[in-house]
Amino acid sequence: MAIRNLNRNPVPAFFTRFVVLGVSVSVQLTLVLQPLTISDAPRENHLSVIGLLAPEAMWTEPSVFVLGVVAFLGGIALWMLPGRATVGAILAVIGLGLLVSFRVENLLYAQHQLFQPFTVLAVLAAATAMQRGSLELPAWVWTAVAVSVGWGYTLAGGEKLVTSGPAWGDGTALRVWLRAFADENPVTDWLVATPWVAAVGMSTVLVVETTAVIGLGFRLTRVPYALALLSFHLVLEWLIGLLFFGNEFILIALVSTVLLTTASEVEGGSGLELDVGFDGGADGRQRPGDRAADDPVDPAEHDQLEGQHSRGGRDDQRRRQG
Repeated sequence: MAIRNLNRNPVPAFFTRFVVLGVSVSVQLTLVLQPLTISDAPRENHLSVIGLLAPEAMWTEPSVFVLGVVAFLGGIALWMLPGRATVGAILAVIGLGLLVSFRVENLLYAQHQLFQPFTVLAVLAAATAMQRGSLELPAWVWTAVAVSVGWGYTLAGGEKLVTSGPAWGDGTALRVWLRAFADENPVTDWLVATPWVAAVGMSTVLVVETTAVIGLGFRLTRVPYALALLSFHLVLEWLIGLLFFGNEFILIALVSTVLLTTASEVEGGSGLELDVGFDGGADGRQRPGDRAADDPVDPAEHDQLEGQHSRGGRDDQRRRQG
């Protein structure tokens, strides 16, 4: 596929709205299922960027959290309206950024839950502003979304390697989690009692996470990588109750982007097009005397061209016989 095709066949606006609304719903589910908690523990190492700049008292004030919710939901609503998309996108990202920082400063678990939703909406907001409010975004935007999501997973895999090394994949962590958090059932009992199965599963997760920025970045490997990461989240959600609604929805959306862009290219006939023009030279420009594919042909000119073609064929035949 030509690189310039990334700017062709834009993904329809309805899909952008679907993704933005889906991510916002996943964030709201997270906020509802895990209500606001304010920690009284000392915050010696701030985990959010805003936390490095804002006073510590900001993260103990519930009204700040409410302000973030209002800005986020209001921005999402404006994002859906024609002529207000850019303003709404910026407002939604600011609101979600405030929510992420507030929750991270009080609950470490929230850092993992809302990181990918914030990343995706930030990329889509920037693209919406670049497209002057249009939600019909070119294919390169969704490639950028996939790369940003993959980078988040790669950071997670890299952190595991830095802190624990390849030994993280030996399955011990999974078996400890199952003993501590999972309900007793035949599957968890089997995983705890079968170290090699846990080791294979965790090693696979480590490899997929560490290479996710490449796997999700390329369309050829995006679907298997997204499905592998989705399976990882669903299994952990089933076994120990780790809720990652945003990540799960985003991975499904990435699979959908491949299907949409492929269908668009097949319909437009550009799926295997090389980086050459349709009607002219290698740069696609029409040269003097070139004819576009849909230009009408004069009957007399057509007969003349046919005669030249026939005479040329007979001359070639005589040369071969001679």
